[in-house]
Amino acid sequence: MFTPVDLDLEAIEAYGLNRTTECINGWDYEVQQGVSSLVTEFDLVCGKSGLIEASQSIYMAGILIGCLLVGAISDRFGRRFVILLSLLLLLLFAVITAFSPNIYVYIIFKFLCGSSAGVIIMNTCVMAVEWTDVSKSALCTTSIISFFSIGQMLLSGIAYLTRNWRILQLVLFSPLVIILLTFYWLLPESSRWLMTQNRKEEAEKALHRAAKVNKRRVPGHLLEKVFIHT
Repeated sequence: MFTPVDLDLEAIEAYGLNRTTECINGWDYEVQQGVSSLVTEFDLVCGKSGLIEASQSIYMAGILIGCLLVGAISDRFGRRFVILLSLLLLLLFAVITAFSPNIYVYIIFKFLCGSSAGVIIMNTCVMAVEWTDVSKSALCTTSIISFFSIGQMLLSGIAYLTRNWRILQLVLFSPLVIILLTFYWLLPESSRWLMTQNRKEEAEKALHRAAKVNKRRVPGHLLEKVFIHT
């Protein structure tokens, strides 16, 4: 806006108003009643518009940091433990994000969400590869990654029906409760990881369980050969 001046109309017409300043009286947004977004709630316009792109970049940085740091934890404590822990942390951080009082708190928790989400993706793919035959590894990984596309398609419809960004945040991440409970009861530990940790009895139980689910039998001599090589 033009910088307010203490001049009469004739002086303004004669000299003009050439200096501008940021809007000092706030902003009005053309949105429907009840609609709330990050832009309208935190006034991410003019000088603050770059924070929108910054929040996404920081989220991706969180994914990078999470994958770099948690890889060693996964090798030490197991795939199952890290997947469950990451799901729990992502659920916690996502809920806190929905109650962010300002854009800066939002960005911090977006970073933490990214650090957890990246770990889930990485370890889920590792778990799938370690539980499948080499010929099916690419298929399993591609199937997992394809859910990104499905999620993006669903997001547009969910966002259209949920006009408040805080409620949308809670709606999008609420299924994590079901996933976390399901994984806690059904997700097995990687048998390959168990064998690398010399936990052969647990690895054998996991293999027999997998064989039962697939309606197969595990020959005893094959197990002995596997354990000897490990």
